[in-house]
Amino acid sequence: MEQVVFENGKYTFAFPLSNDLLFYETRVTKGPITIKRMLQIVYNFYQESLNVNDIERAFENYDELKEGRLKDGFPILKYEVFTTDPDPDFCGLRYNSKTCEYEIELGPI
Repeated sequence: MEQVVFENGKYTFAFPLSNDLLFYETRVTKGPITIKRMLQIVYNFYQESLNVNDIERAFENYDELKEGRLKDGFPILKYEVFTTDPDPDFCGLRYNSKTCEYEIELGPI
């Protein structure tokens, strides 16, 4: 049996789309949401093709990486905007009482 982590309402996910974590795309979904469903939402998002209009913003300051991705002629998947540098560590999930939102803590950045 899966445990529900979010009960009711709409939940907004902000997905980073740049290596410097300066460009995000948001998605809204309705509850209830289990941890398994939340992870599937994240996985599915990054398997999608990057919108052609977002390529410049996603690869800002990483022209060499952008050119390498464009060379093969295939669509760029959203996870491919990131370099092979180590990702920030997952530090936890916390509730922000000011915004009434759950936030994922990453670090160190």
